[in-house]
Amino acid sequence: MKIKEFNALSNLNLSQYVSPETTDTNITLDYNFNIVGEVITFTLTNVQENKIYHKVELAYSTIKARRDFASQSLFEFTMPEYTEGNVAILNETELKNKFSETLNTGIKVNSYAAGNTQPFKLFVPSATSSLDQCIFCIPTANSIVTEPAETGYTKKITVQFTGTAATAEVTQALNIPSFTQLCSIPVATELSRTTDTITVGISVPDTSIQQVWLEPVYGNLSKTRVDMTSGSGTFTILTTGLNSGDAVRVKLGYKYLSGLSDFTTTV
Repeated sequence: MKIKEFNALSNLNLSQYVSPETTDTNITLDYNFNIVGEVITFTLTNVQENKIYHKVELAYSTIKARRDFASQSLFEFTMPEYTEGNVAILNETELKNKFSETLNTGIKVNSYAAGNTQPFKLFVPSATSSLDQCIFCIPTANSIVTEPAETGYTKKITVQFTGTAATAEVTQALNIPSFTQLCSIPVATELSRTTDTITVGISVPDTSIQQVWLEPVYGNLSKTRVDMTSGSGTFTILTTGLNSGDAVRVKLGYKYLSGLSDFTTTV
């Protein structure tokens, strides 16, 4: 499994794991990941306090059973507080597809920062992805927290990774300001045209993606979903009724992540 850091906009994402009364100025949060089959166990511990804040188990089948499970999805999950000797089993009520939730709200996913709401998220590259191919997103290391402000000191929080899933890739974690940097951006290129049609080819970096969704802005489409084979597919724009020089534009994206890229041309 890939584990990547993200840019938290708010220090609240990390300060909640530090007791306000502590005088330690250097805090280490231990993120422990273990995977057995398609089940991940995650534990978050404040090393200085020797305190476990979260200990949860998540079965990938719980995510795959959701109606909004799809390629290029971002699942956010609520972390129950740890109780002594208990591993919390995450269920559907503690999960939400963040891209599905924001699809019709007017929020631009390109500016949707990783620090919003719950700090822990799982990115699913493709509907056929295994848990090992998914990306677990955690708040960025080296955040500075002042809590409470009147104490006059700051706390520097760093993150360490342990457990069987903490691979070498974790130590090279990518710092991402926006989740769309995780996404497989479709690229569209004109292949050919006739008097009434323009044939367009699509390529995506992730060859496991099975379908790209289209949204016409100017011009008509013969279909709004393109089946992909080994990262490639084609679609046709119908230009009947358009005049020479008229603009043609089609947005490309996924079921819950529209408008990641555009194809534009003129008739």
